[in-house]
Formats: sequence, C-alpha cells, structure tokens
Amino acid sequence: MIQFLDWVYPIGNKAKAYSVREVIGNKLALTAPDYTRLYLEMSEVEKITDSSVLLELGNVELI
Repeated sequence: MIQFLDWVYPIGNKAKAYSVREVIGNKLALTAPDYTRLYLEMSEVEKITDSSVLLELGNVELI
C-alpha cells in the first residue's frame, strides 16, 4: 500500500524518484526533488523498497 511521503518510481521509468505528496482516492500527487510534479494512478507507480535508495533519498531513520 502506497502512503503519504512514500517514495515511488513511475512504472517503466526509474530515472527519477518521486515523493507522494497527496493521495486522492486512487490517484497520487507526486513531487521529485527538482520540484517536477506528476499525477498518476496507484497502478502506474512502483514503491521503492531498496534500502540503499531510501537512504540516499533521506527517507530512512537510523537507530
């Protein structure tokens, strides 16, 4: 399940990661670090689960 502030890639294009900024029903408002915006359906994105990518994006807390 994709939630607010998760990091995702558009399916088929892993050139740029996007942060989920808003969930509107089945649609997501996404923003990249360079402020590029996308609006896609949940079925059109893939959640990033690779810990090295998440660490690079700053979305992991180290304990």
